[in-house]
Amino acid sequence: PDEDGFAATPDGIRWLPEQKAGAEVKVKHVTRDKRTKGPTLGEWRQIAWQFRVIPEFEHIDWCWGDVDKDGDQEDLIDDEPKFIRVYPDDPKILDLQQQIEPIAVDLLARLRASLAFEKELS
Repeated sequence: PDEDGFAATPDGIRWLPEQKAGAEVKVKHVTRDKRTKGPTLGEWRQIAWQFRVIPEFEHIDWCWGDVDKDGDQEDLIDDEPKFIRVYPDDPKILDLQQQIEPIAVDLLARLRASLAFEKELS
């Protein structure tokens, strides 16, 4: 909210007076013996960033379904998708936010400088 150059694109948003939450949905193409147990590091970073950009989220539901990459890719290996609920005060989220914030600030500054330079050329 304090930087209009930052954005997030959650797959779902529940914005009710009594609850504000986000959702991320993934389909994982795996072998039957290597099912997904939760978010990858990159997906944890995505969740942490969404909490940074949308601090009103009380939680984010990370949902996934595993499909057999060697078999029928239309059906889930387990009949129902799985999910975990992640809260903004989760230690993993807090740690990742400290790591990604400086990178995002630097990247945005470089992007703005590039755009300003491009504008000068025209």
